[in-house]
Amino acid sequence: MHGRVNRLKHHLAGTHHGMKPCNKVSEDARLECKEALANFKDQKTKRNELFQEIGMGPTSMHESALSKTIGTLGRGSGSVSGSGEPIPRGPMDKFTTSQPRQTTLNSKWKQEERKEGNAFANFGPGFKPSSMHEMRTCILKEEVNDLSIIMEDHKKAWKQYGYSIMSDGWTDGKSRCLINFLVNSPTGTWFMKSIDASDTIKNGELMFKYLDEVVEEIAEENVVQVITDNASNYVNVGMRLMEKRRKLWWTPCTAHCIDLILEDIGKLNVHATTLSRTTVPLVSVLREVDSEERPAMGYIYELMDSAKEKIAFNCRGVERKYGPIWRKIDVRWTPQLHRPLHATGYYLNPQLRYGDKFFNADEVRKGLFECMDRMLDYQERLKADIQLDSYDQAMGEFGSRIAIDLEH
Repeated sequence: MHGRVNRLKHHLAGTHHGMKPCNKVSEDARLECKEALANFKDQKTKRNELFQEIGMGPTSMHESALSKTIGTLGRGSGSVSGSGEPIPRGPMDKFTTSQPRQTTLNSKWKQEERKEGNAFANFGPGFKPSSMHEMRTCILKEEVNDLSIIMEDHKKAWKQYGYSIMSDGWTDGKSRCLINFLVNSPTGTWFMKSIDASDTIKNGELMFKYLDEVVEEIAEENVVQVITDNASNYVNVGMRLMEKRRKLWWTPCTAHCIDLILEDIGKLNVHATTLSRTTVPLVSVLREVDSEERPAMGYIYELMDSAKEKIAFNCRGVERKYGPIWRKIDVRWTPQLHRPLHATGYYLNPQLRYGDKFFNADEVRKGLFECMDRMLDYQERLKADIQLDSYDQAMGEFGSRIAIDLEH
């Protein structure tokens, strides 16, 4: 079909020696066909030059690929074509091999390098990708320097605001139990290190040692809390850590606690509709504490109380329906997350403290005072008491426009 179209163009343009030119075509059409033929010739020449440059010769890419495939199947080496002629090797052939070999770091690198081939091609001819040596020396050094600068910004925030140490355990594809240690502050989350705890996850002594070393490594005076999951071995580790480190708190993971609450509720023998109405408020809390839009510490206390109220409302206030749900929540919530640090976050959140629904219950103030006693020395505590009076009465800066806006 392509040959017929090409001959027709020559006929209209009057450029083929063995073909009579058309005497009925307009001058504009003749010039247009002539220009199209010239462009086609230029493109074909450039394509052949490109094939020659990359070692494929003037044949088409499909023919070259087919010859290489036939040669590989026929001889197993891929070094000659089906006709017995050597197959030209191009620059990308250095990333491939037809010989089986053991997987190594170098071979993995070459696999990744091949994946980037399309990106290199988009750059255009002459682009030279970074070598593996450059990646693991000078480029790696630059990345380390950049990360060091970023870490300094995090450390400044740690000193100013304090931070939380998070222990995140997970199991990889090889069934290894790995623990990531991260540091969280208003600046963001920073990965500290990861350990393989497959043989020690149930050893409370070693788990205590791991967490204690992380606290020691990044300065105890700025640690507000250490967060772990709610497993029994972590409970004991957390208590021991608070005994040794007199200012920090151990806090069970809120998301893990809510997961356990949902599992407990799922085991109840209740109607599916009731189950749906009672779990939705808890799922909303779970999404809130997992969100990175705002720190959850100052809202957890209020979120859980609101969730219980919504559950009762969804059950139309029938205690027979919502009562078992509340009891399942309290069994987990009261010993694990009904903690002084959460009560303090609730009390010191101006959006809640100055709101109409704020309740100044004894347990909230008790939690606040426990935090102050634990985290502040005597002089700091005296200053905090004075500031707390101003805060309660919305005096001074606490009565500023920002605080008033938060109230509404």
